[in-house]
Amino acid sequence: MRKGVAKEVVVQKASKFFVENGLKSTMDEMSHFLKISKRTIYEQFEDKTDLLRECIIYMIGTFPPLPVLQRNGTNEIDNICQMLKSRIMPLFGKRRQFVSDVYRNYPDLFMEYMDPFIVKLGKAFDDCLKKGVRDGFVRTDIDIELCVRCMLRIAYTVNTLGDISTFHGKYTQEKIFRNTIYILFRGMFTEKGVQEFDETIKKYIE
Repeated sequence: MRKGVAKEVVVQKASKFFVENGLKSTMDEMSHFLKISKRTIYEQFEDKTDLLRECIIYMIGTFPPLPVLQRNGTNEIDNICQMLKSRIMPLFGKRRQFVSDVYRNYPDLFMEYMDPFIVKLGKAFDDCLKKGVRDGFVRTDIDIELCVRCMLRIAYTVNTLGDISTFHGKYTQEKIFRNTIYILFRGMFTEKGVQEFDETIKKYIE
């Protein structure tokens, strides 16, 4: 990468580096990966934290907008499955260590950028589930807001375990999902909802 490259390109490639190599990587290693000098990096970013901030903003921006997902589904179960695929499954995938590292080592950045992202996601799940009650997919005897909060807490707790590398090395992404979030959602649905969920989720998660 030559000197004078656009800041946006640096952020995109630095995001890939952080996800693949972790936040403990040095700026020397980053410089080598980007094929530019550290001086060039510091001409665009105040420090490593500033670069990481831009990377977090960039990665959040790569997710499909929630309103688009909610419009594209054939019904509320389909909307929920799309959000599980695009928002929750990445937490069990290659970004899991990145999320954990930001949570543990850069709590201010987590609270400033990732926490609002989680809040918006929770609201979207709330909306879908409440509409699902109307359509007969979701049980009427549950506290939807509480269930959604528990679901999100489980998803993020999985990424803040002490020995996360060993944990994720033992269990596949799909197995973690099916033994946590999948079971929780099935418990929220009516018999009609469970049947629709089991069939629909196959399109998004194998």
